[in-house]
Amino acid sequence: MPNVERVTAADVQRMQGLARRVTATRPDLVNSDATFGELAWNWGKGHAADGVNRPRRLWFSGGDLVAWSWARLPHRVRRSDGSVKDATADEAGPKAATADEASPKAAVQAHLDAWAPSTYTAEGYQGVRQTEAYRGDLHLLVEAPDGTMASSTIMWLDEANKTVEFEPVGTHPEYRRLGLGRAMLLHGCTWARAAGARRVKAACLGAPGHPQARGLYYGVGFREFTRDVPLVKTRTEG
Repeated sequence: MPNVERVTAADVQRMQGLARRVTATRPDLVNSDATFGELAWNWGKGHAADGVNRPRRLWFSGGDLVAWSWARLPHRVRRSDGSVKDATADEAGPKAATADEASPKAAVQAHLDAWAPSTYTAEGYQGVRQTEAYRGDLHLLVEAPDGTMASSTIMWLDEANKTVEFEPVGTHPEYRRLGLGRAMLLHGCTWARAAGARRVKAACLGAPGHPQARGLYYGVGFREFTRDVPLVKTRTEG
């Protein structure tokens, strides 16, 4: 977590201002722990005890707060091997890694966890890496404090059309509904722009029976521009 600073009462007021603005237009996008009242409650009852140990990051656009995050530390993390570690300000929270930094085993496991049941294998992963369009620096993984690869996506850059496609996008079941997929997509969009892309796209199950995937992309700012509809030919009598 670079450029860590400790949260203050003034920061909380900015966060509440953001909560007000979002609530006025899209109340469904406000996390239950980030509402105007919850921010006041959590800060009011906890700042005396843990305020000095609560690092935060603030993101601004044109002088307005547009995003924030904080961590309550120290935080005890149980690793996947059963051991326990106390996370500090420098260690807490998920962190992004590229496939060039992660092991092939970790990259494959990230996909298997997110897309179970899946037939993806180490051989399949090597086949993906050998395609001309693959770039390890555009294969993003999010590592949880316990070492689990919690989310992953591959970004495919079409340089001719200045377009990046996210495919696949997946999150470990135990790490869903935490905002990791959204954060990963937004981070990926930043990388895509740096790589020369001016447009991003993704394919997802958009049917009414699959609201989670559709909601994820809509929440990031994607909008539907085309839809695949299956056609079924029925057998006629005679």
